[in-house]
Amino acid sequence: MDNSQQKTILEYQSQLLAWNKTHNLVSKSQIKLIPDHIEDSLLIGKTLKDFIVDLGSGGGLPGIPLAIRYPNKHFCLVESNTKKSSFLLNTTSRLNLENTTVLNKRIEDIGSGRSTRRVRYCLQGSWSDRFNYIFHKKTPTTPRRQLEANENL
Repeated sequence: MDNSQQKTILEYQSQLLAWNKTHNLVSKSQIKLIPDHIEDSLLIGKTLKDFIVDLGSGGGLPGIPLAIRYPNKHFCLVESNTKKSSFLLNTTSRLNLENTTVLNKRIEDIGSGRSTRRVRYCLQGSWSDRFNYIFHKKTPTTPRRQLEANENL
C-alpha cells in the first residue's frame, strides 16, 4: 500500500471513530480492535474479482479498506440501516472513493434503476460464478480464518 492509501486508511479510521459516537457503527468492545479489523479486511483483496458487493456493510468493513487499497475494482456497499448508510455515503464521498457505490436498501428489495442494475446482474444465477466472496457480518469468523480454512480444503 502506498503512502496516500495509508493516509486514506487512517482518515477512514478517524471517520469511523467519530461517527461511532452517535451512530453505533462498531461495538464498544471492538473499538480498540479496529486496526486489526482493517488489516483482516485487506487480507482477502488479492483473491477478489473486479466487482464486489459488501452485504450489511455497517461501518464499512471490509468494503471501504478494500476500496482504498484496490482502486481498480468496484465495490457496492449495501446497508439497510439509514444511519449507517449515511456514514458510508459521507465517508466514501469524503475519501473520494469513486470506485464505491452505497445502496441504502435491503438486498431483497434491490429493484430496477441504474445504481442497482449491476448488483442485480451479479446476484442472478450462481453467486459463485460472479464473486469470490460475499460478506456476511453475522458469521463468528474473520477473513483471516476464512482464508486459512479455504487453504486447508
